[in-house]
Amino acid sequence: LLSSDVTVDPADPKRLAYCAPGEIRLSQDGGGTWTSISTQAVAKATEAASYALGPSYSPGQPACTSITLDASHPHSFYAIFQTMKQPQGAPPVFFMGFVTTDNGKTWKIVPAPSADLQENFGGFWTDGKGSVQALYSKAVTQAGQTPEVIVQQSTDGGQTWQSGTLACPESGPCIRWGPAPGSIPGMGSPLPQAILVSEDNGKTWSAPGPSVELRLAGPNELVAFSGQVAILL
Repeated sequence: LLSSDVTVDPADPKRLAYCAPGEIRLSQDGGGTWTSISTQAVAKATEAASYALGPSYSPGQPACTSITLDASHPHSFYAIFQTMKQPQGAPPVFFMGFVTTDNGKTWKIVPAPSADLQENFGGFWTDGKGSVQALYSKAVTQAGQTPEVIVQQSTDGGQTWQSGTLACPESGPCIRWGPAPGSIPGMGSPLPQAILVSEDNGKTWSAPGPSVELRLAGPNELVAFSGQVAILL
């Protein structure tokens, strides 16, 4: 969620992108040449939802924290930006998901499953075949409890969203990231992201214990080596 690493299109290893002030830098040829996808309109979309861009942004230079590419819709981009409430300001700082379907001309906040989950956005996931999921989490009521994951899914490049379910990766163990923390309430607060595991092909999911602290330097990766073995970096 907080990573600013280079993103690779899962269907095309030569298609790369990364976040930069005021834009997303995009390469179609493995980094030989780069073009710009503007993020200027993110500020307008944020204000329309009664939020403001986070305190770290320079005027006119909104930079995402991470970007997700859509293998089947080349004009659609899914990005995470820091936001804060108006007029209170930060803290807290919220991480919210935005989508553009027209190469950055316009942006909008991904619609949450319900109004109370807007600030509980937990990241994007894609199957690499044109389906993109936006994850949300409900607050836990007991220590050690696996957070309930709510999924919004789009198969048309982010134009419309419907309720979805967590899916297992196409190969390797049925293990994947759970929702990342949706906000930073203050300095020094923990930002743990859990790993979810399913033993029934995605019908039910649990958090067996491992997680990462997103305040620590990344990258944080899950790597599958076989149908039974995965490594957490």
